[in-house]
Amino acid sequence: MSRRRQNPRPRALAFLGAALASIVAIVAWRRSAPSSASTGTIQRAIVAARAQIGKPYKWGAAGPDSFDCGGLVWYAWKQAGVFMPRGTAHELFGKLREVAKSDLVPGDMLFYGTAAKLHHVALYIGNGRMIHAPHTGSTVMESPITALPDFYAGGRL
Repeated sequence: MSRRRQNPRPRALAFLGAALASIVAIVAWRRSAPSSASTGTIQRAIVAARAQIGKPYKWGAAGPDSFDCGGLVWYAWKQAGVFMPRGTAHELFGKLREVAKSDLVPGDMLFYGTAAKLHHVALYIGNGRMIHAPHTGSTVMESPITALPDFYAGGRL
């Protein structure tokens, strides 16, 4: 009586399929998980950003008298007690969980541009609206998130 050796490939493929399914589930959760910041902290950041409406845009500025887009987001979160490193939109986006437009919640950060060149960041305040410092010659303002045509993704703490 000879024993036939069982082919290990079907079991290996089943294991890989289960592992891939787990990875997909983790990525989906990470993209839709609630912010690690508390509701009170998020509201304090939004209130801090809203208090800057009307202040002038100045490239490289992070308050309290003028802001660029990243400086406004950094300042608002700092006022709420959350430290984020100051840097480019790309650097900030790399430290956050990516969020689809359909999954945005107040406190998420909005990034505009392309994967190769993010050029703008804003603070999402809910109901399709954001607070941002758009460009030289403008002031901090509340706008619909569609005010800029090249939304890339949201980012969540």
